[in-house]
Amino acid sequence: LVSNIVNHVDWTSPVLISGYIGTGGFSGSILQAFNLIISILIYVPFVKLQMQDQEKDKISTYNKLFAEVNNKDGRKIQVLNRHDDVGILAYELLQDIKEGLDSQSPPFHLEYQAKTTYEGKIFGAEALLRWDHTIYGEISPLLIVHLCEEGKITNQLGRWVLQQGLDNLHTWHDMGHKILLSINVSPIQLMSDDNLMETLKTSLAENCI
Repeated sequence: LVSNIVNHVDWTSPVLISGYIGTGGFSGSILQAFNLIISILIYVPFVKLQMQDQEKDKISTYNKLFAEVNNKDGRKIQVLNRHDDVGILAYELLQDIKEGLDSQSPPFHLEYQAKTTYEGKIFGAEALLRWDHTIYGEISPLLIVHLCEEGKITNQLGRWVLQQGLDNLHTWHDMGHKILLSINVSPIQLMSDDNLMETLKTSLAENCI
């Protein structure tokens, strides 16, 4: 069905074209296409299995990282200086946070927990930090805060949370919902961010609050 190789074919020649040159006809290209499709069909299941195994390994590493940070004895754990899988993952997550904060498009967002009276009337809300990761699922706020503290960007995180919360509060007020908003501030930011009060005043003024 396919002619013998009659012409020299350079190894850099693309698939299908090399089949045509080598055999002097389209039968060589068709054979190459057939072989390529069969190879892909055989290979794809193994690729999927490998990807599943890699994802399981990543999730296992994340669980180890969170267990290290969420230790019960109150020890301050350093994870960014480690050279194992846990340290590498911590560094990667921190880079995602840094790049997101620098671009004002962090991977996390704020959700709000309503505060109600005994009668069920909403009078306020508390801002909660949430990160829904495509691989690891919901990243614990505890881990986010820890990485930011160890990576020396707590103040940057705190300013973003403050600005985002006040932006949303301004929107609610415009809609007629005059409620209070609680935003947690890290003790580290309270002690080290000399511009915290100025940032707060500016944000309140910009949002007419």
